[in-house]
Amino acid sequence: MNVDLAPVLDTVPSPEFAPSNKPIGAFKREYGFNPAAVSEHGNAMADGLRDAGVAPVVKHFPGMGRVSLNTDVSANVHDTETTRTDPT
Repeated sequence: MNVDLAPVLDTVPSPEFAPSNKPIGAFKREYGFNPAAVSEHGNAMADGLRDAGVAPVVKHFPGMGRVSLNTDVSANVHDTETTRTDPT
């Protein structure tokens, strides 16, 4: 089975915040800074993976776009701003 743990479809709120967002923005893993751009580009990436015979695994959505700690090396990382009805 051929799988890629991508694309990252969380929304980092702005280019200015991106360097502070350790899991996504600091590594430039975002596809944009609003849900429409992230959806368009992330879905294109997933389609390309499928076309190449690779199963995409969408990840980090929602809740990682606004955090400042990296969940790979920090415990108890929480997004305290995103709600169920949050537009971003």
